[in-house]
Amino acid sequence: MKDLMTYINEQTNNAYQHLKLVGVVYNPTIGNTSFRFIYKNGTSFKQSDKDKIAQLINEYYENTIEVDVKVKRDYVDEEVVADTLFKYIYSNYTSIQNDVSRDNIHVTLDGDVFVELQLTEPVYDYLLSQDFIGVATKYLNDNSFENFEISLKKSGEGDIYTKALDANHERMIQSLGADTNQPSKVNVTDITEVFGENLPSVAFDLNTIKSAMQKCQIAGNVRFFAEKTFTSKKPDKNGNYPVKTYYTWSLKYGQGFMHCVYFPLKQDANNEFALADDMQVIVGGDIEEYMGKLNFKVKSLSVCKIVEQTDREIIQKEVNENYLYVKPEKVESMSQFNFFDVPKEPNAFLAQNDVFVFDVETTGLDYKSNEIIEIGAVKLHNGEITESFSCFVKPTVKIPSEITRLTGITDAMVANAHSISEVIVDFYKFCYGCVIMAYNIDFDYRFINSAGVKVGYKFTNRQVDAMYLARKEVKGAKNFTLSSICKRLGVSLEGAHRAINDATATAEVVKLISDNVSPN
Repeated sequence: MKDLMTYINEQTNNAYQHLKLVGVVYNPTIGNTSFRFIYKNGTSFKQSDKDKIAQLINEYYENTIEVDVKVKRDYVDEEVVADTLFKYIYSNYTSIQNDVSRDNIHVTLDGDVFVELQLTEPVYDYLLSQDFIGVATKYLNDNSFENFEISLKKSGEGDIYTKALDANHERMIQSLGADTNQPSKVNVTDITEVFGENLPSVAFDLNTIKSAMQKCQIAGNVRFFAEKTFTSKKPDKNGNYPVKTYYTWSLKYGQGFMHCVYFPLKQDANNEFALADDMQVIVGGDIEEYMGKLNFKVKSLSVCKIVEQTDREIIQKEVNENYLYVKPEKVESMSQFNFFDVPKEPNAFLAQNDVFVFDVETTGLDYKSNEIIEIGAVKLHNGEITESFSCFVKPTVKIPSEITRLTGITDAMVANAHSISEVIVDFYKFCYGCVIMAYNIDFDYRFINSAGVKVGYKFTNRQVDAMYLARKEVKGAKNFTLSSICKRLGVSLEGAHRAINDATATAEVVKLISDNVSPN
């Protein structure tokens, strides 16, 4: 069978060679299929053309589907390309959301479109391992008539990006009130030894380390774990040069990064060792300087829980009797019932728990220095969405332009909204007693918990990560962004990167993939 564009051009004597099909999305809620096209810059596309394309699509599919045609001009400039790639990374590479900013992307138009990303070494290595250049180039080429070339560059000593990081690092130290000659401390608890010596319940804060140190401890979340090998320069007793295994990863705490390397001792060489992304650990060893960068040579490691400063001294408030600022709304079921339908019973997890699914939009990716600008949440009772909670939040800073481009939320839209210290009171009441879920919950929960403890609320709800659940239950998926999982499961996600839309879509996904979640 001919592809759709071939059919369209055959039927119109190639009148639409300036048109390119870039996406097809089925919306099960309203039962139509959207066909998204772009047309070349410098050409025109009228309503009559749109009607003709819709007619030809209906003919191609023999009038078996409800067709919606969406068309936009293929306009390319430096800002548009950088914004598009930033959104793509943000949506498809969730593990590095905190580590790539819009300012890292540099675009040059010179016949073809040349895109350069300046990255820290761990992110650079990670994207190479994911074939990012090939995948992202295909994405850009598939969605434009232009030809794109992407290159990755490690941020070097003295370049603009590194200087910006150094300046931010200094500002952070000053804001913490820390002695720049003495790193500040981080407390940890629930320590479980993995290898090496017993480690204490205190470590240095990565954000305040500026020089090499001996016999010290640091703590953070694991990123980019990798197993590697090297050939020993020293022969064994048989004259062979053995291949040995070592491990690398990065520890991230706040905005600080530390590259770690672990060479197992001879007696540990055959032991299996692996660390999961975002696992919290404390490591002991030496901080060494190599080629102008600090690296941590690991000798001991324990799994732990990092105690956030805001968690240490908090008098827990009782939930309010009434909503004060934001009142949830009842949600009526939109399902169409048929007399012959047999209603599907909810699984044990949904039947035995009220499940609260939420999403936040923020001014940036670091919960310590950025702010919430929108909250959306829905409540599942007996497996059905019964209530919703949605509001803008007024930040104390202007919304960055890249966030406005990503979410569509402007300063004017939040100007008359309540502050987070007000909204969080009602948010806490709405989710009280529920299992809480979000897509990549670690990101959203940190913002919510940080806001809560500042006014006396600590979220102790059971947490379930919908993205982890999708990775476990959705077989054959190539990536696990919310939009990709929604497409694969036939869940509608209109207006992505708006909190209530993402929360509602996540809840619909949860209904489909939570059969194996323990009720307790």
